[in-house]
Amino acid sequence: MTADRPIYALNYTYATDSLIDAPDSIEALARHYIRQMLQVQPTGPYFFFGFSSGATIAYEMILQLLAGGQRVAHAVFIEPTLNPKGTLDNFSRIAADVGSTGLSINSLANFSRVFMVMAKRRPRVIRDAIRTRWHRALGTPMPPRLRWLNYLAHIRPAVSSYVYKPLSVPVDFFYRGYEGDSIDYYRRFWSATTGAHVELHTVSGTDQHLDLMSERALQQIAAVLDQRVLQFSR
Repeated sequence: MTADRPIYALNYTYATDSLIDAPDSIEALARHYIRQMLQVQPTGPYFFFGFSSGATIAYEMILQLLAGGQRVAHAVFIEPTLNPKGTLDNFSRIAADVGSTGLSINSLANFSRVFMVMAKRRPRVIRDAIRTRWHRALGTPMPPRLRWLNYLAHIRPAVSSYVYKPLSVPVDFFYRGYEGDSIDYYRRFWSATTGAHVELHTVSGTDQHLDLMSERALQQIAAVLDQRVLQFSR
């Protein structure tokens, strides 16, 4: 983004090397972060950016700010969490699409893609789970990747019970380089859920969720952020 653009980041408020004192809800997390945010900038307009479950928290923060009479100008969300089952849930989603629209080449391709991803990830998931339990048992610090996975496990109960509500704020969504039915599904879902103007972008060369945090991907996302700040600050 431009050099003179102030950015304020909010760190996860719970320790992630244990499952003690996990958050009760996304709503509670949002209230906590809003209190911190208002100490820096008491009034809007606000521009939000959120990645993964952080986007889910940002979504709820916007709802609470709007309910309190604050102004939120725009939001950018990077693959917000839709379901804690992750890739497994894609099977149910694709099956539902097949049931409503019929079998297509894109549907078959999506089934194949999801199955291959799950088969490839399974050994690594088991290995990471063993390593995580080992670090917890010994009380030793986890490497960054395990901390990220442990964070997801830590916040999963709160995310799984969260229900997205209409937002009434213009939003740009970013996803990996999905094609066909997958990206159409997200476009339909967010348009219907937010009830607001939605722009959906795909970032090429991003196969994994965390690839969207690479420098190349963030450059593309930052360009849209700059454009939207200029557009909605007028």
